[in-house]
This record gives sequence, structure tokens and C-alpha cells, in this order.
Amino acid sequence: MDARHDGLGLALWHLCHAYLALPDAPPEVRAAAERILAAFVPVRRELHARYATEAARARAHRPMLTELAADLALLPVAGGGTAASWATAFVDAGDGLDDLLSNRATALADGEGASGPRAIATRARTLGVINRARAAIGDDLVDDPSLPRNLDALVFGYFDLLDRRPAGAPPPPPPVV
Repeated sequence: MDARHDGLGLALWHLCHAYLALPDAPPEVRAAAERILAAFVPVRRELHARYATEAARARAHRPMLTELAADLALLPVAGGGTAASWATAFVDAGDGLDDLLSNRATALADGEGASGPRAIATRARTLGVINRARAAIGDDLVDDPSLPRNLDALVFGYFDLLDRRPAGAPPPPPPVV
């Protein structure tokens, strides 16, 4: 779904830039291409954003399909359609990403992934590794007085925040290093 979304966005981006580069493009076509770019893909690197970001943008883009319908109709594309078909498919793919993320979140909330036997075993192994590392750092603090006294908090503080959060609460933002 992400490849479809990004590919359609890139095609729309290239289409608009092609019309902008065309020396004999009528001014109204150039203006339409500029508005379409500004609305849907103002910066090409946006096509490589996180899935949740792309899904949120799709929700914001949906009304623009109506607002820019006349502009989208001005730009013909291969196969006999117009940029409207590409823009609609682009937004639909972003909505598809949103659906996939929502389904994944629902599955996790229903316990299909977060509380299954493999997830519980993985969590227990991970906590074991963290506790062994914490003990090793404690030993190093005893043996090497030059280490900062708050080394445990510096290394494991975020894990402690995650461990103390209420069930179902979103994770705190990671620390800035």
C-alpha cells in the first residue's frame, strides 16, 4: 500500500513538473499544476514519511480533490484520464494506509499480538537482558569511580518510564540525546 501511495504521489509530482517545464503550457495549466503540487505533493521527500504521517495527510488531502477538481481536470494523463484519477488514487492509497494501521492497532488492542504467548516470552527475555545489563553497569559503578553516579538513570531511564506507564497509555516520547 505504501509503494502504491508513494508511486502515485511521485507520478503526480512528475506530471505537474512536466507541465511546469513545458515552454508552451498555457498560463492556466501552469497555475493548475502549481496549485496541485502545493496541495498534494509540495515536497518530494514527503512521499517517504512514516505511514501514520502519510495517512494523516491523506485525510487532509481528501477535501482538496473537490476544491481542485477543475485544476485536476486540466491535466490529461496516459490512458485518457486526468490528474484527478491519479490524485484520487493517491488519496485512496493514503486512506488504505490509515486502514491498515487502524486494523493493526485494533488487533493489538484485542490481544492478538501484544499479549500472545510469543509476545509474553519475548518481553520476559528482553526484560532479562535489560536486568543483566543493569546489574553489569552497577558492578562497573562500584569498580570505576570515574563513571557518572547517575549512569543507571542515563542508560535505563526511558525503560523505567515505559515500565511505569499505565496500561494502554501511549509511550512517552523518547529522550533527546
